[in-house]
Order: sequence, then structure tokens, then C-alpha cells
Amino acid sequence: MAPRSVPRFAWWIAAAAAALACACLAAILRFGEPRPLRFGAYTDTRFGLSVSAPPGWTLLRVRRTPYIREFLIVPPDVKPADAHTSTYARLTLRRGAGAQSVRRVVDDAQAAIEREAEEYQVVEQSEAKLSGKPSYSVATASTSQSGTRWVRVTAVENRGMIAVWEQQVVPAAAARNLRRDMDRMLDDFRWR
Repeated sequence: MAPRSVPRFAWWIAAAAAALACACLAAILRFGEPRPLRFGAYTDTRFGLSVSAPPGWTLLRVRRTPYIREFLIVPPDVKPADAHTSTYARLTLRRGAGAQSVRRVVDDAQAAIEREAEEYQVVEQSEAKLSGKPSYSVATASTSQSGTRWVRVTAVENRGMIAVWEQQVVPAAAARNLRRDMDRMLDDFRWR
């Protein structure tokens, strides 16, 4: 029995499907690029939140899905692409994450920082109110091969959603100068 050849139209269908898949992937990747938000402020009625950047800082929306909102706030001298190795503040909100306690979320984030560090020290730990809701916060100073950094992780839960602020200052000694701006971000955060 002779092997059957694949009809030409099948090759055209396969090529069209591959092209469509590539176009969809490109659209998804382009959508995920951080975009500066006008006036350094953002209000989201679906999640019931309002977030703003200190004067001179840039507020970027990194991710927006039905279940997640993620924002990056960087100072004037930092490019968004370099933020992970420099000074930044990141706010992540997740729906359906309310089953985790805020203390557990903060402790897990700090454990990850501790694993990366050669030296690690808790410099501040507190329970307070953030946007009128109970929150938990831990600030650390750590040293690794890439240098020193100060990191504060703060979490607050509201109606089955959880908001996690991760604020980083590199080098750690600069935290004294940027502390007012970092505190202002938390103070200006509103979540109904």
C-alpha cells in the first residue's frame, strides 16, 4: 500500500494556525509590558483600590487580570527595567488569596529573602492598620553578593483578597533617605 500524501490545503491550515498562535503570543507579551500611569495615581473600582506614587516617582501597571493587579513604583533615577536590582515598591493584589493569613504571606516573602542573603537581620516588625484594616509588616536589612538592601513586606486582607507591598531600597543605607516616600505610599493606599 502506497503512503498517502497530505493535501496542500492541510499545510495551509497548519501554517495559518501557527501564524495565529504567534500573533496571540506577541499580543500577550506586549500587554504585559509595564506602562506608566498618568498623574502618578490609579483607581480601580472593581478591586476597590486607590494607589499613588510620591512626587517624582513613576507608577506603572505591570499586570491586570480578573484575579491579579500588580503595580511597580520607581524613583526618578531608576529605569523600570532595572527596578528589581535597585530601589522600588511593588504592590500585588490577589483575589481568592484571603485564605492565607497576612502574617503567613509576609513570613513566606521574608523567608525567600533570607534564603538569598549571606547576612540577614530583622530591623522592624509591626502590626498596624493599612487603609483601616489590620496589616502585618516586617522590614529587614540583608547582604548578598549583589550588595546590601533594605526590604519591607506589608500585607493586608480585605474581603477574600490580599494586598502585598514589597518595598526595596538598594543600598540599604539609603533607606533613611527614602523612608518618608515608602511610608507615604502605604499611607496613601486606599482599599474599601
